Amino acid sequence: MKYIVTWNIKPENYKEAVEIFLQNGAQAPDGVTILGRWHALGSNHGWVLVEGDETGIATHIAEWSNLLELSITPVFDDEQAAASLSKVYGN
Repeated sequence: MKYIVTWNIKPENYKEAVEIFLQNGAQAPDGVTILGRWHALGSNHGWVLVEGDETGIATHIAEWSNLLELSITPVFDDEQAAASLSKVYGN
């Protein structure tokens, strides 16, 4: 399953979060693949698209939850959406 994780670095943790990111690149744990990561210019906000099992995703979230405010949204692509919609609308 794919998930979009949105983060906001808590202002009081900005320096520490940046230092950790620069040291290890915020690598994902086993069972999770980072498909892309985007940083909003000039802010403490960003997104990462990950794929993996729920346990790995929960681990990754827990690793950063003391420094960041995080939200996670399960997502699927156009092909998957079309397959679901065709079951309802018959196309």
